[in-house]
Amino acid sequence: MISRKIPTVDFVILSIAIIANIVALFYQFIFHELPCPLCLLQRIGLFCIAFGAMMNLKHGKKFKYDLIIIISSIYSLMVAMRQVLLHIAPGDAGYGSKFLDLHFYTWNDIVSFLFIILVSLSPMFKGIILNKVLSYFSISTNFVIKLLFSAFLILLLINIISVYMECGFMQCPDNPVKYRSNF
Repeated sequence: MISRKIPTVDFVILSIAIIANIVALFYQFIFHELPCPLCLLQRIGLFCIAFGAMMNLKHGKKFKYDLIIIISSIYSLMVAMRQVLLHIAPGDAGYGSKFLDLHFYTWNDIVSFLFIILVSLSPMFKGIILNKVLSYFSISTNFVIKLLFSAFLILLLINIISVYMECGFMQCPDNPVKYRSNF
């Protein structure tokens, strides 16, 4: 049933990046927590990380795609670290909600650092476990890849529209409380 092997590390990285964006959108639309400019930059970093992982899934494991993941992870890590340092002062409650007692930008730091480690150790993982699971459930790897690509593109489109609604073609506010545009 399996048409080709899926690199396990890239599947995990892409899945985590997609889940992180879904959670961010959930908090944005359900709890009305609009993302600050640094949050938006972190989302860009996650999309670039997901893009590198997608390319590895689509075209096979290549150094240039791993490099995209590593550089994007470093970028995302630096932006999130800047936000951590902005809110590290005593008495500063931070920006936005917490998940498991950490702000989302702190989670972004942790996840970005783990992505760098995962990509660095990826030659040790050959996709054996993931491919066995998929074959056990008779799921085509091409179906899984297409599903992840579709989720990535849908999330990207939703983010582009929400950023336009929040900022328009102007600079985004530092502490946004409402959308500028309404559809």
